[in-house]
Amino acid sequence: MQMTVSTLVDIAKKQGGKYKAVLLMGDLGDNNAVQRRDGALDVLDANKDLVEVVSRVATEWNADKAFAGLTNAMQANPDVNLLISPSDSQDKIIEQVLKTAGKWHKTGEDGHVLFAGFDGDQNGYKLLSDKYMDVNGVQNLFFEVDLAYGAFKDVWAGKPVDKMLVDPGFAISQATLDGKREDMWGYHVWKEKNK
Repeated sequence: MQMTVSTLVDIAKKQGGKYKAVLLMGDLGDNNAVQRRDGALDVLDANKDLVEVVSRVATEWNADKAFAGLTNAMQANPDVNLLISPSDSQDKIIEQVLKTAGKWHKTGEDGHVLFAGFDGDQNGYKLLSDKYMDVNGVQNLFFEVDLAYGAFKDVWAGKPVDKMLVDPGFAISQATLDGKREDMWGYHVWKEKNK
């Protein structure tokens, strides 16, 4: 998430101006969600001169809570121009709320809300490709499979294996989409569904 939000902040810096952000958060009883929130806040806290977080929305990975929380955040802060989502599972909700608020615009269009998602699924790929999302943090499933298989081979060979295997993932943006989309698992899912 740090890499994803850093990439989004770099885009904001290039565009100039000041940003008011909504940070959507998953279920904070889930370590994954906590790490994503903390990674985003590490970057946002280091860039307070550029980005002010005006709302933190606890979604609890629940569509109704995400919708209500984001709707309330947008009504209370109609000048929001940056949004960070903890999961591509929230993309349809975000689209619906931003459309209702009159803020669903493509990159380069007036009123576009800088938008970062996370997971790298087919929804994230499509929104990047359609130029509604600016950055997506990708869980690199291809790397994870290789990492897991390598660990099995080590176990079978009697070699020690690390207790935790880490996928560093990567951030993909509209600028890097053409060159990196083959590494994005969601691109392959999208491609299969759209044959």
